[in-house]
Amino acid sequence: MAAGTVTVIASDERWVRLLEVTLRLGGYVARRERSLEAALRPETGDDGSEPPRTVVLDLGIETSAAETEDIRRQLAGTTTRMIVVLPGRMADEQSAFNAVGAQVLIRPYAPSELYKALGEAEPAVRESAREAPAPAEQ
Repeated sequence: MAAGTVTVIASDERWVRLLEVTLRLGGYVARRERSLEAALRPETGDDGSEPPRTVVLDLGIETSAAETEDIRRQLAGTTTRMIVVLPGRMADEQSAFNAVGAQVLIRPYAPSELYKALGEAEPAVRESAREAPAPAEQ
């Protein structure tokens, strides 16, 4: 039984494949998207799939400061759980991504760190659902 579907976005094909294999080994189903904008669309995809509940976004070393800022703006406006993978040279961006609600992994990381981040993301959603106010009785 799969642990859930995770949407994967990476600028480098090698990282996409590595993430897909790592997720499959962890019991997840990996779904590939080409851009963050496409992954965060509120409607269902062309294949009839639902919007992702979790997205893993792997930023490459060539990501510019302007692109990084644009990504943070997009993340600030979403309720989708986000795990952002940063290359070591961008580790100083971790707190800025955390501030918009993303979990951050710094490359290189062990697969267990990704599984842990995915596992931590799920209970947070369940917990917030429990804390939501009950509908008003009529």
